[in-house]
Amino acid sequence: MSLSLWLSFVAASALVIAIPGPTILLIATHAVSFGPRIAAAMVLGSALGGATAMALAMAGLGVLLTTSTLVFTGLKLLGAAYFIYLGIRMWRQDTKGIDEEKAVHQVSPLKAFCHAFLVTGLNPKGIGFFVLFLPMFIDKQAPYVPQMLILIPTMAVIGMLNDSLYAACAIRLRHVIRRAAVMRRINRAGGAILTGLGIAIAVHRSS
Repeated sequence: MSLSLWLSFVAASALVIAIPGPTILLIATHAVSFGPRIAAAMVLGSALGGATAMALAMAGLGVLLTTSTLVFTGLKLLGAAYFIYLGIRMWRQDTKGIDEEKAVHQVSPLKAFCHAFLVTGLNPKGIGFFVLFLPMFIDKQAPYVPQMLILIPTMAVIGMLNDSLYAACAIRLRHVIRRAAVMRRINRAGGAILTGLGIAIAVHRSS
C-alpha cells in the first residue's frame, strides 16, 4: 500500500467517523453522567467493535449479509432490539444525585465497554458500509492481508481519537449541564433518538 493511498484512507475515514452517530451519543451521555473512567471504557469498546465489524466485513461476512436475507434480517433485528433497549434504559435513567462513587455500581467499566462494543459491532449496516467503503483504498496489485493489517488498526485509532474528543468535550461541559433537570432532558432526547433508530432499523426494508 502506497503512502498516498493510506493518507487518502485516513482523510476519508476521519470525515466519515466525525459524523455523530448512536455510539457518539452513547459515549457523550455516559461521559457526562459517569465521568472519564466510564467514557474511556466506552471509547475502547467502540474501537474494538468497529475493528471487529471491519474485520468481519473483510473476511467475507459482508458478502454473506448481502446474499442471505435470513442472516441479514436476524442481525438487523438483534441490533435494533439492542438500540431500543438502550434507548428505553437511557430515557428511564434516574438523574437525581448521580455521583462518581455510585456510578461505579450503576455502570461498571466492563458494562460500558460491552455496551459500546455491541452498538458498534452489532450493526449490519456498518459491516455493509465497510464492504462498500474499503475497496476504494485497496491496492489490487499488493497482497491483501497486509493491507488489512494496516487499514483495520488505522480505522480503530481514528475512531478512538474521534470518540475521545467527543467524550472530552462532554466531560468539560458536564459541570454546566449536569443538573438533574438538564440531564433528564438530555437522557430523554438521547433515549428517544436511540429508540427511534432501533425502530427505523427494524422496519427498514433493504432494496
